[in-house]
Amino acid sequence: MYRFFETIRIEEGKALHLKYHEERMRRTSIAYLGGVPFPSLKGMIQVPANVRDKVFKCRITYSRSLEDIVIEPYRPKYIRSLKLVADNKIDYSFKWNDRSELNKLLQLKGNCDDIIIVKNGLITDGSYANLVFRKGDQFLTPANPLLKGVMRQVLLESGVIKPAIIHENDISAFSHVFLINAMNPLDRAVSLPINKIIGF
Repeated sequence: MYRFFETIRIEEGKALHLKYHEERMRRTSIAYLGGVPFPSLKGMIQVPANVRDKVFKCRITYSRSLEDIVIEPYRPKYIRSLKLVADNKIDYSFKWNDRSELNKLLQLKGNCDDIIIVKNGLITDGSYANLVFRKGDQFLTPANPLLKGVMRQVLLESGVIKPAIIHENDISAFSHVFLINAMNPLDRAVSLPINKIIGF
């Protein structure tokens, strides 16, 4: 049986963007789990009183039912450099618990801290985050990510970022790259100068 997970940011005692997580779970269930419904996440996530003044990570593992809910302090990744790696067959269109294909690519990072995955010549994602590239006052995200992440969708709907086809040869046209996900909104995401990307 397939297993999936969601990672939810808890800030000031509140679980954020639950409707987006619930919508992804609904789509996942239709595609892989026979369309089984899930209860409201708001009623399932019990935020401890002692997390009110910190950022916590809630990880929900599920298959045909919710299997596990873990809430723990969030520790941001320390990323200083990124390595371009290519894989034309990789598929991570749903948030599978099995990340073995991503982990294989991560082993190719060499001395870098993380990777940027190139598929058929196009920029997609990092190993754990969607990408946003800055060019002047424009913030562009790859139109063809491996996974359509929650924070990416929030930022698209708010008009903060726009989708664009980004070829690996286009990278030099940008000044910075940001690594966003449900735990890392744009204003708190890892931001690196474009020359910290190795391999383009």
